[in-house]
Amino acid sequence: RVTRPRGGVAVIVRAIDMPWWLNLPLRPALKTKLEAPGWVGSGVAAQGCGDASIYQRFRRAGLTQLSLFPHLVSVTKADPRFAMFQQQYLAMLDGEEAIEWRSAVAEAEADGTFFMAQPFHCAVGIKP
Repeated sequence: RVTRPRGGVAVIVRAIDMPWWLNLPLRPALKTKLEAPGWVGSGVAAQGCGDASIYQRFRRAGLTQLSLFPHLVSVTKADPRFAMFQQQYLAMLDGEEAIEWRSAVAEAEADGTFFMAQPFHCAVGIKP
């Protein structure tokens, strides 16, 4: 959570240039493929921002007392996006990979440890 300072600006954007994090027991090659930036989630609108350029944009806008940082947000079964993200992952897998995914999900769900972490870029600054 980012608290906006008085007279300040706070922005949190989906990071399409940072890897996701999956808490699943997958073989390294598949885990690397699935956690790669840009595979899951939505894109960026025209003239929008979904990458680390938000930091330079804040500086160029003349904001001061900058606090700039990446952030991971846990996505669990309680989050309505959880099922959608799982479907997006499954859609990019071939047959063997999908079998491995389903097996890993079943194992992690049985342990109660399955979650994903979605990356964001955060920027807070003060208007001079």
